[in-house]
Amino acid sequence: MVLWYEFYIDRELSQILTTTFSLVFTLMLAFEAILVSKKDSTNVIEKEVISQTFISVVSSSILSLIGIILSVVIMFITNCTAVNIITILVSVLSFMTVMLLLMIIKRTFMIFMNDSKK
Repeated sequence: MVLWYEFYIDRELSQILTTTFSLVFTLMLAFEAILVSKKDSTNVIEKEVISQTFISVVSSSILSLIGIILSVVIMFITNCTAVNIITILVSVLSFMTVMLLLMIIKRTFMIFMNDSKK
């Protein structure tokens, strides 16, 4: 799909993506620390949701780290085919990261709404 629209990531967009992925990675690391502290819950359902959320956060962190690496690599590549392939990979990683972030927000809302009912 990216090849049909002749879209590619240039140096400026690559720098923006590197910064964005770095911020997401940092926030996910901080969020992992918060989730580890909540893991001592006695509620079985809440514990399951926390465990699933932790897996989503770790997955998002790993995808962000891969996105950072690919965004930096794309700055130094001059081959047009390689740039197109990395553009596709970064686009897919960005989409997956956004979807994981939305899922994390939903699950976090569920966790903290259960805490407020108690």
